[in-house]
Amino acid sequence: MSKKRNVFVEHNVNQDTGEVSERRWITKQSVNTEKFIKYYVENMHLIDWLTSGQYRVLFELGKISEYNTNLISLDKEKREIVAKSCQMTSVNQAISVLTRSNILIKKSYTSYLINPRILFNGEEVKRLKILEDNNLILGINKLFLQNK
Repeated sequence: MSKKRNVFVEHNVNQDTGEVSERRWITKQSVNTEKFIKYYVENMHLIDWLTSGQYRVLFELGKISEYNTNLISLDKEKREIVAKSCQMTSVNQAISVLTRSNILIKKSYTSYLINPRILFNGEEVKRLKILEDNNLILGINKLFLQNK
């Protein structure tokens, strides 16, 4: 974890003579926080049927999701990076399963939304707004679960 420091100098000046009588160094320290993703335990049963490879892909996608939107762009290069991180040759099949079950919601050719009922990268207020705006499509696809 990296740390940033800002140093400020405080001078006490004698109002009669203009002489600097005291000098104090004040250090303000800012610490960068570590990145984290929220996984919603009450909804983990919705994904307990995933294979270990599909779990790894989902959690890796959570790491690279955009802050406060949960969006990810999965072009060919990004898929290869995710596959390498998950120690897999390809993630296409896992992404297909995650998409058919509404764990990933396809927004465009390469853009996906990770279902914020499962995990979210950002502030709770933003998550609730996304859930409100997409209420009809964000349930886990029960038909897919029955036919798997």
